Amino acid sequence: MAVFLAAAGVLAFEVLLTRVFSVVAWYHFASMAIAVAMFGLSAGGLLPYLLRKSGRLPAGFSGIPPSLGAALAGMSALVTAAPYIVLLLFRRYPLWAGRLLSVFHQPYYEPFRAAAQAAPASDAAQIGILLLLFSLPFVGAGAIFALAFAGKGNEGETYLHVMGGSAAGVVAYLLAMRAGSGPAAFPFVAALFALSAAAFSLRRGSGRRAAPVIAFAGAAALLALGFLEARYGFAEIRFARGRFEPGMLWTRWDAVSRVAAYPVSGEESSKAWGVSPAYTGPVPEQVGMVVDDTGYTALFGVGKEPDTLDAFRWNVASAAYHVRPGASALIIGPGGGKDILCALSSSARSVTAVEMNPLVVQAAGEAFGEFTGNPYAMKSVRTVIAEGRNFLASDRERYDVLQMTQVFGRVPPSAGAFTMTEDHLHTEEAFRSYLAHLPDDGILTITRFIHERRVWRLLSLSRGALARLGSADPSRHVAAVRDRGLINIMVRRTPWTDKDLAALRGFSESMGFPILFAPDRPAAGLPGRILSGEEGREAGAFDYSAPSDDRPFYYYTLRPGSFLSPAGMKSGEFDDRAVSMLRGFLLSAGILCAIFLVAPGALLSRGGAARPGIAAPAYMFLVGLAFIVWEIVMIKRLALLFGAPVLSLAVGLLLILLFSGAGGFLSERAVPGDRTRWLPGAAIAATAYLFFCGPELVRFAGAGLPARVAVAAAYVLPPSILMGIFFPAGLRRYSSPDSGTTPFLFAANGAASVLGAALTQALTLNIGYGATTLAGGVAYALGAAALATPGKGEGLE
Repeated sequence: MAVFLAAAGVLAFEVLLTRVFSVVAWYHFASMAIAVAMFGLSAGGLLPYLLRKSGRLPAGFSGIPPSLGAALAGMSALVTAAPYIVLLLFRRYPLWAGRLLSVFHQPYYEPFRAAAQAAPASDAAQIGILLLLFSLPFVGAGAIFALAFAGKGNEGETYLHVMGGSAAGVVAYLLAMRAGSGPAAFPFVAALFALSAAAFSLRRGSGRRAAPVIAFAGAAALLALGFLEARYGFAEIRFARGRFEPGMLWTRWDAVSRVAAYPVSGEESSKAWGVSPAYTGPVPEQVGMVVDDTGYTALFGVGKEPDTLDAFRWNVASAAYHVRPGASALIIGPGGGKDILCALSSSARSVTAVEMNPLVVQAAGEAFGEFTGNPYAMKSVRTVIAEGRNFLASDRERYDVLQMTQVFGRVPPSAGAFTMTEDHLHTEEAFRSYLAHLPDDGILTITRFIHERRVWRLLSLSRGALARLGSADPSRHVAAVRDRGLINIMVRRTPWTDKDLAALRGFSESMGFPILFAPDRPAAGLPGRILSGEEGREAGAFDYSAPSDDRPFYYYTLRPGSFLSPAGMKSGEFDDRAVSMLRGFLLSAGILCAIFLVAPGALLSRGGAARPGIAAPAYMFLVGLAFIVWEIVMIKRLALLFGAPVLSLAVGLLLILLFSGAGGFLSERAVPGDRTRWLPGAAIAATAYLFFCGPELVRFAGAGLPARVAVAAAYVLPPSILMGIFFPAGLRRYSSPDSGTTPFLFAANGAASVLGAALTQALTLNIGYGATTLAGGVAYALGAAALATPGKGEGLE
């Protein structure tokens, strides 16, 4: 039970870090949580061998001394609560917090513009410091797990306890977030470690009789603190869009996101993005709203000032409704309700509003309904809480207008789990689905900021989707109008007719929005080359090709060959900043692994009965790398099935850890003695299974949640069972309680996991999920071949 509870605390804390990182340290940084966890666990795994060197543990130690286990779990409880103290300090000293967080925020928001100039070495140093700081709670648990695995012959059972507890930790995270908020969840998770300490203290030989009482009292105090924080918000995060917001109006958390509303002022309040310069009527008052840190939308005061509704008819985002009056509209990601108001003010007959975040709908309705007029409950509006692709997979209706305005701002921050977050709304497969939900004269309309480099990828996506419909000249299907800073790209299934072009020209002339290009005025420059399929070398380092579901990184615009090239970077670019941080992540992780894992592991191994050879650590490195590669790729694949990537993270981790734990438990029967010749073939079969089944998950995206969970379980079950076999089987083959090679095995496996978390992200960005799956399969096949090769049994030379 003590090991189970410690493992639950580890996973709950790991997932919680991804959520809080998304709010305070830029969501591109959140994938570091996986590496943080593996680094701390691996460093903790060396601690028992260090204690043995110092004489505090017997040379042939086996199992977990109760007093030591209680001390380690108690330490993890204390340092898990430490981030809560940091958030309290953020609340008390916001200027200090701003300076600390500046390097991790997008550079185009003041006061963090100077962060764009940070050098890669500076990135690596700051990321390295945080990697060390947040790994501390995992160190105690890593030592507990290493002690548990030290007993020869119980590797499979211990692996089941660890993985089963880890799966329970995912559930604990969901319950903690349901009961409170991100800050409140830290004491809740710390209570799991305190309960683990109590379980150790109840065993014979634990030492002081008061220890269980102290541990249970500590757990109770932490739970009470969590509930008090959820009630009063002592450490509530008052940052929005990289700025301290002392006058926050409303804040809510759930397991997927944090949504916060605040008053806007100055330039932000005076800008009515997309409103015609010819419009002279009243403009509605605005309230700013963010999802996590960067997903911005606005609430508009049309309930308070109904006469301001006409401003939305004069918005560049309303162009399609002027071309197709009386349209039935499908809006994906309406956020604060702007697109709904554009449609209704332009006489749309019906609106289906599909918003993935229920907290956004709650803010626009329940919390600020009197101010906004509750756009989601207006006449002729049907509200659906779902992710866009999930909704389209089950919807059979067709709509005259399908609208998306700046939806990228809410989906990536709500993911929180991965660097350079995936966006399945902007892929070739998604655009084919959009056009399939339009009649022949229907219009797909997408509005974005024109200065974004990625905006021209919309033309590549449109060209690919139209080509699948048989269009020989995509330029006859695409038109674009612009405001000062916005562009509205409109795509039809069939070529634009003279009548519709005349309506578009009328809208342009009356509103003062210039037409950038249309069938009767062909696009010039890069847009023209993209529509004709001629963009190439002149694009330089930047990739304007259409993303796919296999590589759905719409925001990542560097060509694969430019990932490591400084020439591909432009100072201050939002996308480039994320790439720079990922590079820093790889560099800092590599250096820290060498200093804190590989070198200590090698030194500790020197005192063993024999000198460690290359076979044992190489095997553990390969299987550690392969495990993390397959784990992350499976979770990323599940993001399209579940819509919200954090949900795919929770469900994916739960299933993968449960099934791999079962595989570890079965490994004692599956690979006894020399009966391992089947493993290389099994690794190849599992690789093929993942490679071919992963792309098929989208077929079930429109099913009910229980059915999607069942599909996810079927997807991860075979490879996860196999993944669970390799680690305990390697320990049985290559280590023993009195062998000096064991710490080196832990170090090699841990270093592979830490580096693998960053490396997997870099691979998926540049070569896609399928190729990355094959890379993990090659590592597993090599490890399986090593395990199946007859040897001396100890892996030592």
